[in-house]
Amino acid sequence: MLATAALVIPAAAVPLPPAVAAMLDAAAATGNAATLKSVADMARQTNPGARADVDARLAGYAAAAAKAQQERLATQAWHEGISGQGEIGLTRSTGNTDSTGVALRVNLTKKTRNWKHGVRATVDYQRSNGVTRKQRYAAGYEGNVRLNDRLYTVAVLGFERDSFAGYSSRFTESLGVGYKLVSSRALTVGVEAGGALRQTAYARIPDENSPAGRLAVDTNWKLSPEIALTSNATAYVEDVNTTLAATTAMTFKVTSALSARASVVVRHETDPPPLLDDTDTTTAFTLVYGF
Repeated sequence: MLATAALVIPAAAVPLPPAVAAMLDAAAATGNAATLKSVADMARQTNPGARADVDARLAGYAAAAAKAQQERLATQAWHEGISGQGEIGLTRSTGNTDSTGVALRVNLTKKTRNWKHGVRATVDYQRSNGVTRKQRYAAGYEGNVRLNDRLYTVAVLGFERDSFAGYSSRFTESLGVGYKLVSSRALTVGVEAGGALRQTAYARIPDENSPAGRLAVDTNWKLSPEIALTSNATAYVEDVNTTLAATTAMTFKVTSALSARASVVVRHETDPPPLLDDTDTTTAFTLVYGF
């Protein structure tokens, strides 16, 4: 009976051997999450009785990294801690124009202890047989204030110019809130909602200034350390016209700084100016440099 009972009683937790603990410390010091995970998995497999010790060490590394990050954010200058991406490549558009061209995109991000600032700029230019087929410019700012681990506020300022879609300028201002429905290392899904004001200068019809509601869904799914699928969908709902914009992109990491990206952007106006299509689609193949 005693022998049988001993078979079902789990072994008491034991500490990791010093050599294995040193390997975990070294992996954590690299700051590479994939390396740390691989070493931790190996430590669990080769030392099953020390799984609790491995988990405790991982929790300690995460807490120390979070504390160091907060301290770094609290002391950095305004020009420090800026990261971003520069993107250039070929595009193909259908809808109000049917042509191939060039896209330039820049995204900058800066995080503080409670704020996240984002600035973006886009140029889509297409010309064939000496005739300009597409000329779209866009720039914007988004500021988030973190209220807790999932809830945050949203402030958005935007400018667009796209004469082939029927307007020479469109300004947008929006305030709202956001909530992270899913927040994990591999997948994040956030939803945002708020009110907005829009000022649109059309080419052939009277200008329009109107209030609107803003809804947005952001998804970032890391399929592997080298592949990521992202999706951003935004809707501005007005009394007369509703604007829908959705961007889906697959990014493949080539080096630590360089990636290749395939993306599709769809823009839809429920009530476009006369003689114009209600939907434009832009497919792009670009190189992305991260910094």
